[in-house]
Amino acid sequence: MWTIAIETSTRSASVALLAPGGEIVQRALPSSIRTAVGLIPLLRDLLREQQLPPSELGLVAVGIGPGSFTGLRIGLTAAKTLAFAVGARLVGVNSLKVLAHQTAPRTGRLWTFIDGQRGDLVGTMWRHDDCGKQWRQIDSSARLLPRDDWHELLAPGDTVLACELRHPFATRDDIDVISGDNCIPQAAAVAQIGVACIELTQPVRESWKLRLDYYRPSAAEENRTENS
Repeated sequence: MWTIAIETSTRSASVALLAPGGEIVQRALPSSIRTAVGLIPLLRDLLREQQLPPSELGLVAVGIGPGSFTGLRIGLTAAKTLAFAVGARLVGVNSLKVLAHQTAPRTGRLWTFIDGQRGDLVGTMWRHDDCGKQWRQIDSSARLLPRDDWHELLAPGDTVLACELRHPFATRDDIDVISGDNCIPQAAAVAQIGVACIELTQPVRESWKLRLDYYRPSAAEENRTENS
């Protein structure tokens, strides 16, 4: 089954194509090009480059946040449209899970964070399973909390991976803070996770019900609620 993945939760949007044999190709959108302008041409060029007709796609995997409100909406709309047009299945992948997937195995707890705006962070905690093959989420669900509240939950030996924070995560000698490319959700990881959970996806006709993981309303929605 051919899988195409879309990740637009940050300013570094990317797409990836995963072949039935496991080979994967990823392409990133230059930071100078807006996601709304460049995402569809990027998808088109990737398929043409690999000489794959869209009709051969069996699965469309898409990052559903948390992350950029606008970027996520663009990515989900593109994913739904493509899946519907070619009759592929559709699966959404949480961005915090993508960050964990991109992190190499290690002992202790891993925390993945994404900026929740207004001094808040969205985060969750992971541990490697007994087989050492994948990260297992410890928290029952991701939470939106003030930055200082998260700091109080960290323990010596913990590892922190934080994505595109407006203010750097406070450093402590007893905490390992990961930086670099692994701090940006990648479409390649979205594709791999999507294939792994394909049995949990809904039929094509249910694809339109897939929603984004925002964890908080947008500023416009909060203002509308306050003024109503």
